Amino acid sequence: MVSGLVRFLAIGVGSYRYYVPGRLPQTAKVRVAVPPLKRLVVGVALRPWLQDALNKLAKSDPAHRDLGALLKDLAFLQTKDHARERIARFYRDWVVKLESVPANSRALTLYQDFSAAFVLAAS
Repeated sequence: MVSGLVRFLAIGVGSYRYYVPGRLPQTAKVRVAVPPLKRLVVGVALRPWLQDALNKLAKSDPAHRDLGALLKDLAFLQTKDHARERIARFYRDWVVKLESVPANSRALTLYQDFSAAFVLAAS
């Protein structure tokens, strides 16, 4: 029913700050892009999760390379400016990939991307 209505991708980049009425503003949380999972994450549990995931994944898996690079640079990437740049690069690369696919095949490409991310996260 809504097929074909969305022509352009709009993305928020950076840290998120929420305001609760009657409270002092909270400091913004920096998000880190994890391309194989198609997710932005925050939290101290990311490093142990990455180490565990790398132990479970075969070295030949493309996600192993991406997650290994993320683990290696995690402290650097958790700074606000570098996190924003990584998020922007993540979305740019994803949009370029989707644009390279014919319009009538993009739904299937998105399905495959999200399915691969789901399977990786569930592993």
